[in-house]
Amino acid sequence: MGLKEKALEVLGSGETVSGAQLARELGVSRNAVWKVMNQLRQSGYEIDAVTNRGYRLLSSPVLLSETEIRRWLTTKQIGYELEIHDQLDSTNNRAKARASAGAPHGLTVRLAFDGKDLTPEDPETVRHEKELDYGYGIFRRETDFGPVCLRSERFVSMADCHLMADRLEAEILRDGTLEIRAGIDAEIWDINGPHLYGFRYQTGEVLRCEGVTGEKQISVVTVQSIHAETDAAETFTEGENG
Repeated sequence: MGLKEKALEVLGSGETVSGAQLARELGVSRNAVWKVMNQLRQSGYEIDAVTNRGYRLLSSPVLLSETEIRRWLTTKQIGYELEIHDQLDSTNNRAKARASAGAPHGLTVRLAFDGKDLTPEDPETVRHEKELDYGYGIFRRETDFGPVCLRSERFVSMADCHLMADRLEAEILRDGTLEIRAGIDAEIWDINGPHLYGFRYQTGEVLRCEGVTGEKQISVVTVQSIHAETDAAETFTEGENG
């Protein structure tokens, strides 16, 4: 949490707070408090300053800013990274660009049929449909790759935003060997380089991956349990990185 978010948290009661108290709460000097108040005013916050009394928050900006969003954000791992843009040609294009750069994600699934990787971008892909259910926090996807039709439901809990689940259903449409690689993708990069460092892995029935973010030194842990049901002949292999 930055200084502006901390200051808004202290001022959130609507009461007048002295500069000395703000300085103690933020761990900075009185002069630094004055600078933070000016930064908040420039961001659209109306702050009243009374000599010998302190500061009082009168109103917040109508438009959502990063400061205002982080003021109410309680997550520390999932949903913590924010991007704020005044205007975009397409939010979908931006999301794809972030995914290509390695935006953090907790679940990964890759398919191969008869040794060939299956991707939605492949020219042989017949159909690729997506649906986001905001009411229940479920992302549904159905992709007809030709030899295989994959249906998935990815769920994020509203009660615990750190809890995710992914249900996959693969329909094999012709004879062949389907390889499903599911686990934790720790090879994550952002536009500045590797996102995570100091990995520790645990394999077995439950996969576990620990790391530390390069930007803010936040410790992150992803744990995954996989349960499979199939009517076909099956072979399970375990990789070093899940």
